[in-house]
Amino acid sequence: MRLEPLFEAHHVVYFLVFLFLAWGVFLAWQWTQTKSLASDVFEAKREQGELASHVKEDDFVDAFVASEAPRRGLYFFLAALVCAVSIPPAMALFSQLWYEVWTITGRFEPVANGTLIYTFATFVFCMALMVGVLYAAMRRFYELQPPDLKDAISNLNGAAQR
Repeated sequence: MRLEPLFEAHHVVYFLVFLFLAWGVFLAWQWTQTKSLASDVFEAKREQGELASHVKEDDFVDAFVASEAPRRGLYFFLAALVCAVSIPPAMALFSQLWYEVWTITGRFEPVANGTLIYTFATFVFCMALMVGVLYAAMRRFYELQPPDLKDAISNLNGAAQR
């Protein structure tokens, strides 16, 4: 008895492309909403007395977008995109290297391609690759993290008084 696959490879690729496009459109929408929300927040903060009278709306909008924009989502998106693009060639390279090492070391059958040890090593390699990409993305995110809105308002109020 032969079982037919539920999905073919090109269907999975189409789904991933659609998924990343939808995610990218959602992130772009969040960025535009953040920018359009900045003017309303400026007016509310001005009415509440949290902003000095010398603070300009353009300066507040820049500070608001820098502190409240969905940067974390953008970093996760880019990390996921890098993983989705780099995993297939990395896995091919890993399989080829595994085969070469297996051949050089005498073709010990329990570690041949397709065995349990090979499958586990492939899984560990794939996880290590994804963790490495996420580590690099989050390290960059926290290195370049702008001040939160409260600190940005404090900086604007202090800069306006000088």
